Amino acid sequence: MKFIVNFVMKLIVMIFLFVLIEFVAYMWHRFINHLGFLGDKIRVTHYCHHEEMYPHDNMISEKYKTAHDTWPWFIPLSIFGYLPLYLIYKKYNINKYLISMFVLQLTLHVYIISYIHDSYHIKNHRLNKYKWYRTNKKYHYIHHLDNKNYGITTYVFDKLFGTFSGEIVDKKDIFNNLETTCDDRIKIFDLLG
Repeated sequence: MKFIVNFVMKLIVMIFLFVLIEFVAYMWHRFINHLGFLGDKIRVTHYCHHEEMYPHDNMISEKYKTAHDTWPWFIPLSIFGYLPLYLIYKKYNINKYLISMFVLQLTLHVYIISYIHDSYHIKNHRLNKYKWYRTNKKYHYIHHLDNKNYGITTYVFDKLFGTFSGEIVDKKDIFNNLETTCDDRIKIFDLLG
């Protein structure tokens, strides 16, 4: 019985972490990357992804292009993921293997989000054979056209906060008159990508 309780508790925590990661990613993508709540440097790095690496009229590529906007995701991951787990571990002396599992899940989730996102921009990607993937790819394309669909692997929070759209529209100014070039991005991320 103890094994079942432990398994169920771990499963509940893993689901909670999945939802938390998706929520933080949605909020970061919407408010930091697009609206610039932490200033324009991170926003410009994401702007390069949208406007120069994968512009709406040439969003699909034959091969992967490094957009250098995966690494900024580790800022919220550290603040809302690793740091709280460390503090919980120190305060409550939780089993280090359990904490290690959660850290691994957080890290893998960010890499999975990044992989799926980057694959949306690859022509004839092997995931194209799945309907869920083609649907999400369409929603991501809409995101490149409009201030909608900030989710990457799920669009639950878009639906919850009214930013979801399944309709392809004409290109809009999704960076609210941001005047910049990719020369203004955070270039240290170039070394990491």
